[in-house]
Amino acid sequence: MHKAARKAEEERRAAEAVEEQRRKEKEHARRVQEDLERAFRDEQLRQERAVHMEEALRLCADCEKAIEKKQFSNATTILASALQAFGKAGIDDDERELQTRGLRHSIAQRQAEHLKALRDEEDRLRKLQSEKLLREHDKAKEKIEREQLAAELEVQKLWFSAAAEGKYKKLESFLEKQSISDPDLRDEKGAAAIHLAAAAGHKKCVRTLLRANVPVDSQNREGMTSLHLALAGGMNSQKYSLY
Repeated sequence: MHKAARKAEEERRAAEAVEEQRRKEKEHARRVQEDLERAFRDEQLRQERAVHMEEALRLCADCEKAIEKKQFSNATTILASALQAFGKAGIDDDERELQTRGLRHSIAQRQAEHLKALRDEEDRLRKLQSEKLLREHDKAKEKIEREQLAAELEVQKLWFSAAAEGKYKKLESFLEKQSISDPDLRDEKGAAAIHLAAAAGHKKCVRTLLRANVPVDSQNREGMTSLHLALAGGMNSQKYSLY
């Protein structure tokens, strides 16, 4: 009986030992499997982060290119994508700040320079436009002045011609319309209309001019008045008074 009991006890213990061994082996296998799965996940995560890091660096390079092309809005958008990629790559906020600080500064600086250049160019074009308008205004003014001067000279020519040819009605018309500002106006030889009319013996023209308050003693360059010229032209002062 004792031998049978001992044997049964030994067999039970052996069975328990085998069972314990199986349990340990199973637990070991489970832990090994978990370690393998953890290692696989870590490797997968590492690879994913490496891909994201590569993407982040590529985006940073694209951001620099956009800055060089002065595409600042596009550069800002690319930089935001780069920040997200750095985050997916496992980079913390401080490191991301350090990685992108230069690009942010470059965007701000280059954009400010670009805006200043645009403002300077706008000011330059506005100045050129103002100068162009001023030149056009000056040219138009000069043209008007030339035309006015030509018109005045033409009127003066007609004025002197009317006096020399005895057209007193035409002289009256000029005076009524105030086409001649000064009836005692002189030609290039220093003669007034009254001198031309008197020298040619046009009495009505002389009277018309006297009524226009041309001085009776108005003299030409030689110091001769209308009476002197009339006499020099053959008028009889006693028979044919100018006044």
